Amino acid sequence: MTGYELKLLREKLGLTQSQLADGIHVTRQAISKWEKNDVEISEELYRSIVEVLGEENISQQPVERERETTIAKLNTMCNAIKKVNDADEKRTKIIKRIIVAVPIIILVFIFVRFAITFIQDWVPPEERNVFYYYYETVDESENTEDILGNEVLSAWEN
Repeated sequence: MTGYELKLLREKLGLTQSQLADGIHVTRQAISKWEKNDVEISEELYRSIVEVLGEENISQQPVERERETTIAKLNTMCNAIKKVNDADEKRTKIIKRIIVAVPIIILVFIFVRFAITFIQDWVPPEERNVFYYYYETVDESENTEDILGNEVLSAWEN
């Protein structure tokens, strides 16, 4: 019999720790220690407890049902905790990915910006803005040639 089982049976019979202690000639503190499983119940005292509480009352079935219920509740709580931990792990993975991705994106942006600057510096100044002139709309009254002398069609002409 475990301390928990002793406590359940004592409470079921409506006895206090002091009443049970008086019946088996021990202190109330000894009963308390047994119920907390701080100290094992000796065989001699176990026999005394059986005599005081009655052998017919010491049945494993109610205690087993209570134990199974407790185990089922603990399993349910463990499953709930596992779900919370799984959700936390997913959030942690997402945060880690973001922490890694943001600096990479910033570095790519900086690299692209420097690459564009390098290409602009590499292209001779007279050719840098050529592409913009091809897409500008040219007024019919103005010159239809770009700075290199190539003919540029107006956006209205196809």
